[in-house]
Amino acid sequence: MAVGTESTIPYSREQSLLLVGEGDFSFSSALATVLGRPFELISTSLDSEGLVRAKYAQSIKAVSNLKNCGAKIYYDFDATRNIFSNTQRFDRVIFNFPHAGYFKKPEWVKSVIFRHQDLILRFLRNASTMIRSDGEIHVTIQNYDPYNRWNIAELARKCGLRVKGLPLFDFSSYPGYCNRRGSGRRPGRTFPVRIGGQGRAVSECLSESFAGL
Repeated sequence: MAVGTESTIPYSREQSLLLVGEGDFSFSSALATVLGRPFELISTSLDSEGLVRAKYAQSIKAVSNLKNCGAKIYYDFDATRNIFSNTQRFDRVIFNFPHAGYFKKPEWVKSVIFRHQDLILRFLRNASTMIRSDGEIHVTIQNYDPYNRWNIAELARKCGLRVKGLPLFDFSSYPGYCNRRGSGRRPGRTFPVRIGGQGRAVSECLSESFAGL
């Protein structure tokens, strides 16, 4: 499937949205602000509330904005496990820049690639049980080596999912969003993302969309 050239927000306030793997909650906060008061937005972090505050001082403002927008916030949330009721389903489940952690080895080492693939595979399996029949799962990654060796499309097929689209991810569409490291020697620091034309981080980042077969 060809990579798209448009970079627009593929979400609306009428949708029920679940965001997993949030760091400082700046993406959730930016999305909530852009959409206005969403119908249903749940933002989650693997970390505890205390750890989020310790790693990301700026999270306090983002969390406050989310609450003002009517969003729900879950801490200690494992994206590979479904804690919701069997009847709760989402229109979109979103995971931006998934990362299994730092293992004191380069990112291109096969064992490290396998760790990331394992995380994404377990996430996709879980997320596939949480979307509506017409729902989608969005995973944003950097589209160059070694990240493109994760072969997310193949992982999705193992979960009974198909690639529905490859829209470009435009940071400028989400004012206030800043990608940050969740672990390693510099947790809380931003990590480099290749910048596309006109100063936008779009050409090297894809937000892959998956839906049921």
